[in-house]
Amino acid sequence: MNGHVYPITSADLTTEGIKDWTFGKIEVHAKIPSSLGTWPAIWTLGSNIGKTGWPVCGEIDIMEHVGFMPYTLRLTPNFPQEIFPIPNIRFLPFHPDGAYHFV
Repeated sequence: MNGHVYPITSADLTTEGIKDWTFGKIEVHAKIPSSLGTWPAIWTLGSNIGKTGWPVCGEIDIMEHVGFMPYTLRLTPNFPQEIFPIPNIRFLPFHPDGAYHFV
């Protein structure tokens, strides 16, 4: 970008077969890149994905930042509407230079 090369980091935390949650709190601290072509996301999948498949198992996008929408964070529960009838996308204002704490 602008003639500079920036390092890209990634992480994957998998608890499949180790731990399940029905209720509780997930706390995330993350720096979010904000440039075209990036799509950082923090999301969860239901532990029954092997039996029911997606999206019936449920997916929650705790945070998505789409590079072509630089001032918006998306929070999205992905469920079939007949199972969980709520609007699928929530938008939050975001400033790329700001620090956010998602709980």
